[in-house]
Amino acid sequence: MRANHYTLIVKPFPILSAAKGTLDRSKLPALTTAGDTKFPEIQRATLKNGLKVLLLERHSAPIVNITLALDAGLASDPTAKAGTAFLAMDCWMKAQRHVMHSRS
Repeated sequence: MRANHYTLIVKPFPILSAAKGTLDRSKLPALTTAGDTKFPEIQRATLKNGLKVLLLERHSAPIVNITLALDAGLASDPTAKAGTAFLAMDCWMKAQRHVMHSRS
């Protein structure tokens, strides 16, 4: 890219239009019967630390999905210790910045 000038040629896109269809979109399609839906059995357990675990197994797909839901934030702060969640998150964010800064 050492030239004194550059020329940009813009070719406009062709005018496009939707294909003519035979569907009647003025009314909803007729409903059919719903297929059978089978959900896996829910297995429940509680760990020694009180964490409740739900396990749903479906062996038809080779997928593992883990979701961790915790009571956290302002809603989980004890009334006598309001602001604990904010303090913990603030400390964590400062620690993360320190770690990232020390790695660069």
